[in-house]
Amino acid sequence: MIRMPKYNKEQQAAIDLRGKTILVSAPAGSGKTRILVARLISLIVNDHYSMDQFLVLTFTKAAGNEMKQRLNVSLHEEALANHDEETLKHIQEQIQLLPHAYITTFDSFCKTLLEKYGYLIGVMPGFKVNPSPDLIKDQVLDQCLEKWVEDPRFQDYASRHNTKNDFDELKQTLIDFQNITNSFVDFHQFLDQVHEKYYNPKFLGEKPILNGMAKLYQDCCIKSLSAYNILYRFCEKHDITYFFETDENAKHPAPATALYDYYSDLYNALNKPFSFEVLNGQVSHKIEMSSIKWSELGVDDSVKKQYTKLKADVTEPLKKLQKYFSFTDKFHEYLTYSYVDIYYLLGKNGLLDQFNQAYKEAKKARNELDFHDLEEYATRLLQEDQPVVERLNHTLKEIMVDEYQDTNQIQENLVLKIANYDKEIPMFMVGDMKQSIYRFRQADPSIFQHKFDTFTKLEEMTENDTNIRIDLKYNYRSEKVVLDSVNYIFDCIMDSSVGGLEYIHGDNAILRYDYEAKGTTLSELKKNHDFDTDVLISLYNNQEEYTKSEVEAHMVAQKIIQMRQVTDYKYHDFAVLMRATTEFITYKKVFERYHIPVNITLSTGLFESNEVISIMTLLKALVNPYDDIAMLSVLHNNFLFSHFTENELLEIRDADDPLYINLTHHTNNKVLHFLEVFDDLRNTAMTSSPYETLKKCLKETGYQAFVSQLMNGEQRSANLDILLETFRTNEEYPYLKDYLELLDSSSNQAPGFIASDENDAVEFMTIHKSKGLQFPVVFVSAMQKKFNNSDEKADIIISQHDGVAGSVARKEKSPFGKILCKYEHPYLKMLKLLIRQETVNEEMRILYVALTRAEKKLILTGTIKDEEEIISIARKVQANDTDPTLTKGHGVVYNLAMRSTNNYLSWVLMALLRHKDFQKDIRQAIPEVGPYLSLDRSSFEELENDDTYLARFHCVIQDSSETINKIPAYAKIKADNQYRAYKKYYDFEYPYPVEPRSIAVTSMEEMKNDDTHFDFSNEETHYLATDRGTLVHNLLSYFNFKDDDPQELIESLYTNQMFDEEGLSVLKNYLPHINDFINSDTYQLIKDANQIYQEKQFRYKDENGLIINGIFDLVFIKDNKVYVLDYKTDRVSKDNSDETLKDLHHTQLSYYSKVLKEVFHTDVQAIIYYLHINKAIYL
Repeated sequence: MIRMPKYNKEQQAAIDLRGKTILVSAPAGSGKTRILVARLISLIVNDHYSMDQFLVLTFTKAAGNEMKQRLNVSLHEEALANHDEETLKHIQEQIQLLPHAYITTFDSFCKTLLEKYGYLIGVMPGFKVNPSPDLIKDQVLDQCLEKWVEDPRFQDYASRHNTKNDFDELKQTLIDFQNITNSFVDFHQFLDQVHEKYYNPKFLGEKPILNGMAKLYQDCCIKSLSAYNILYRFCEKHDITYFFETDENAKHPAPATALYDYYSDLYNALNKPFSFEVLNGQVSHKIEMSSIKWSELGVDDSVKKQYTKLKADVTEPLKKLQKYFSFTDKFHEYLTYSYVDIYYLLGKNGLLDQFNQAYKEAKKARNELDFHDLEEYATRLLQEDQPVVERLNHTLKEIMVDEYQDTNQIQENLVLKIANYDKEIPMFMVGDMKQSIYRFRQADPSIFQHKFDTFTKLEEMTENDTNIRIDLKYNYRSEKVVLDSVNYIFDCIMDSSVGGLEYIHGDNAILRYDYEAKGTTLSELKKNHDFDTDVLISLYNNQEEYTKSEVEAHMVAQKIIQMRQVTDYKYHDFAVLMRATTEFITYKKVFERYHIPVNITLSTGLFESNEVISIMTLLKALVNPYDDIAMLSVLHNNFLFSHFTENELLEIRDADDPLYINLTHHTNNKVLHFLEVFDDLRNTAMTSSPYETLKKCLKETGYQAFVSQLMNGEQRSANLDILLETFRTNEEYPYLKDYLELLDSSSNQAPGFIASDENDAVEFMTIHKSKGLQFPVVFVSAMQKKFNNSDEKADIIISQHDGVAGSVARKEKSPFGKILCKYEHPYLKMLKLLIRQETVNEEMRILYVALTRAEKKLILTGTIKDEEEIISIARKVQANDTDPTLTKGHGVVYNLAMRSTNNYLSWVLMALLRHKDFQKDIRQAIPEVGPYLSLDRSSFEELENDDTYLARFHCVIQDSSETINKIPAYAKIKADNQYRAYKKYYDFEYPYPVEPRSIAVTSMEEMKNDDTHFDFSNEETHYLATDRGTLVHNLLSYFNFKDDDPQELIESLYTNQMFDEEGLSVLKNYLPHINDFINSDTYQLIKDANQIYQEKQFRYKDENGLIINGIFDLVFIKDNKVYVLDYKTDRVSKDNSDETLKDLHHTQLSYYSKVLKEVFHTDVQAIIYYLHINKAIYL
């Protein structure tokens, strides 16, 4: 690290300013930890503050520990410096006090308070903190449900909202809402305020809901005007004159005028919505315009089509939104009705309250707390009627909060209680709004934003100002090329409407390079091209062998290999960041091909995902089958060998003994099969490593195939891959029991990490995990992945700022009796759209975090399906120059319609399509994009500034086949991707009605050759071949292989109505073949057999976890040799060689022999008997 001039002006102010409450806005890489430490040292050395007079709150333990270490080093340096005796003595004392200092996370601070003073509010000393209380919550919910189901009110609620036949979803809902409501200081009070504002019968939320809807309609008008602009340019280009002007006698204005006026007038009218009726009238008003006389224009049909599509882009959004919001005159009634259900679930003494109460008692019985309790009890401990707050307020001299943008309401409230109790304690808060990415933890960035907007800026400070805001201006982490590249992208896409805050027009939001501190000049930096940003785009044409993400992984691996050849980067200089863990294992397997070592940092969420919990529970049951909760979960789960229904379990259950003992008392086949598999797995668990055991569990349960078919299947399947990989890298624990205890003891220490054996390895992590870290070279990959919008799927939506809404579920009369109807009223729909906007805003900030991790070089990668994806963005980029929704000459931030996208790649591409280097590369890669690259640069001239001057981008668009050709020989073997292996089976359409999770052996043939054809046994009958086959098979199944008389058998089956006239004639025609069979050696062989089984059904699971169903025509045993025989009625010719005949049904018979081999543990002789030519083929 180069020793920089100690601190710049703003940093110095942040260290020296006293007696004020300070908010430091510290963009990425501006050295905030350094400032915090320097301020602490300054207060200790210059002002003689003592270590125990600080409260320093960090977001993670790691950050707290790092700060303590840095303080320790600095204090030791100061102890050797030139200070007077008193100061030196003071410094020595602080070194002694450091280990006990309050430099810690919110949770640890609360825990310390409770350990000291908890007895005052009934928290017993010696409590444990349970980091993952999921199992207890589950038990408690089950107990609650047992009580609730007796209650008619609950029965009514559940019958309307819980339409599945188990309560899993309701349980999940309650746990989700528990997490959300926990971050409110007083949720019930909040709910009452929401009721007052939105549900009050006096004006029934008219104003806020109305205004919210009007605002969304206005956004829609803005987007339509941008679309109109694209249409306008299209009509200019293709000379569609009737778009611009009409005939003399036309009744209606030309489309150009009509459309523009309609949307701009509507936008203005919506500023003051009067009532729902008026609003509805305004948005459903018809657009009147004259038609286009295509016949006279003589343009190509494709132009007309394109026109229609572009025009629809203008008019559809509003129609769609209006349809989305459409509601009956019963809106008020629905609102009132829906609130009753919300209150029943979330209100005072509602289900959530009862669950919380029961959960509290369960914890009390075990003397445990969870993380939320720490905050809640600490808040109670700090009430004014307790002595604690006064003591803290009189001891502390300064409170510091790091990562302040991630604070939530409860934490803010807690700190303010201490700071404002009696004497005001100055607060020092550090954060960056652009890095607020923890919405899912209920972080509330508006707390930071409010202070940012209201505190006095350092430059304008006077004596009397107590609240000061300091903006740190420089980034010391990254090369100027990296900073300028990031600026270039965010200048174009981020502002308060997308991203949630201004970037280019914001106060000190952009990233600045400090030449002075780095001791260099622009002209020196200009010469170096090593740090230029690379954009690698994979153009994916359906590759048989490789999935999209595998191709991208190869592309990234090849880039790393190539960079290491020309520079001296080590593997650990590279980080690959992705939004989610889905692709990690795919990348890891591809990287292993290239012998690139990899470390994977997992998100802690792995052990909370349902599919991992299910498999872990199975492992727990294997270790201790007498654990009834685990055992019940296994029996109930969708494993191939379990999946018992509630009723089946009731029959098995006998309360006196554990379930496992109950099972052994049962003789039904399902239970016997279960025990056979389960005990076999237990045996493996006792004798093999945890990894081998888990591998076998996944194979036997077929669970991976099952979860990959669920919603979000790819991520679920990936989670199981990741779990397996975690087990594979465990070497310390040979016994499953110990390893599970380690994983359980705290899922915090659970391997959030899959390490390679090398120290020098590429780091893989999610963007969230990378926050606060930095790496020389950063790949941001899989940028085309769509944003996750699961937030808006919930039944009830809770928003800190816009209230609470839920769907209406009521039973309504109909001709068929009462039926359950579900409605979403406009208020709920409005909240869903607002949540979606929130999601997009946060995604943009997550992208910002990702791009600012790079010190030297940034490489952005993603996959597109076709070139049109880029061309259509280029079209919009060009149209933006004349966009009517932007002020002329201020078009640097793109119009709203363009930025309302659902993936990172579009954002990055739209920004870069303005960049000259990038344009040059794109022109070569995609010549068709050329015409759209001529832009009017005066419309975004602000983009060319000192802080984007060195933005440099190089773009490679690589066809997937090219990536594959570049795979070196040693990396050729195909990485085995489970998901794909299953997928081809699941996508197969089975031609007959059958259980969807299994497949018949005979249809396996059809997967192998698709040219199946039918032939008729003779011209006049219409029985298809398979039908003739079925008839013959049926007939043969009645043979006794002693004294068979086919003629007589056919007659008697016919009289017993086993088939009709037509069947009779088919069989009579076939009789000669059957008689031939009776006179054959094969018949004689069967006749002499010791044992004969006919038409025996079987199910078999193959190595892909697929269940195969089939029927043996005939299995017989003679002289201890097992034969399986299959009759075939195929019309084959006698001239066929035996080989050809063998091949016809090879798949099927090899399956048959596999299955029988597993049953009889001996080799099996398979025979195909072709009746048509009276010939037996031995396989």
